[in-house]
Amino acid sequence: MILARLTAAIREQSWFAVVLEFVIVVAGVLLAFQISAWSGERADRAYARDILDRLHAELIVIGTVRNRVRPQLEERVEQLNSARPVIMGVSDREVLTTEECYHIGRSHLTPAPPDQLPTLDELLASGSLRVIDNSALRRNASALEAMSGAGRGSWTNLSALFDNLAEHYPGAIQPVLVAAVAESGDQAWSRAYHCDLENMRAQPDFQAALLENISVLDSIAAYNYRTIDAMIETVHAAIDDELGIDHTADRGAEEDTP
Repeated sequence: MILARLTAAIREQSWFAVVLEFVIVVAGVLLAFQISAWSGERADRAYARDILDRLHAELIVIGTVRNRVRPQLEERVEQLNSARPVIMGVSDREVLTTEECYHIGRSHLTPAPPDQLPTLDELLASGSLRVIDNSALRRNASALEAMSGAGRGSWTNLSALFDNLAEHYPGAIQPVLVAAVAESGDQAWSRAYHCDLENMRAQPDFQAALLENISVLDSIAAYNYRTIDAMIETVHAAIDDELGIDHTADRGAEEDTP
């Protein structure tokens, strides 16, 4: 209809009507584009909110798991570093503790650090990271994904360097079963280790293997946990700011829990 009126106005040389019809057409097109843009922006904001909600939930879960695993790894590293001078003969102590012996026997074992964030993978794979307005959050989220990927590769390579000391040096350390009591009250068995300190001191190969295990564990604790945990905290704090979440009450409740 507008095109018909515009054609008639040109034929009649009614230039005012031509200009008016043209303005109406252009304004209609611009308005349609603006409405479409507003609709797209609303959809992007809704998607960004959903993404941040999901990523926040995943960060809480992964943080909880890592906070349980990391102290166990740190304890192992601490016990091994405590046993090292005794085994190397540079300490006045002439006996290993039960805990030190246990961690020597388990020094080749450490689970893959939990670092999977499916929502972040989705964001980067789809190219939808742009919907997050906060540039610092986008930058840190990308850095976290890159660090986690590098950490997985690093853990795989480092884990191949571990030496099962009880398997390869049975004269120095042997696994043993210790009687225990199950929750049901029935008799059960748990694994422990017997350490022969004199044999450990007499075997340079054992000492070298133990030092290698300690070095590998140190590297995993330093990068796969401390470094990545710091970036997880940074991303989590940024998302809290975006969503207006305050975890102060949650932390207080955790501290009050016996």
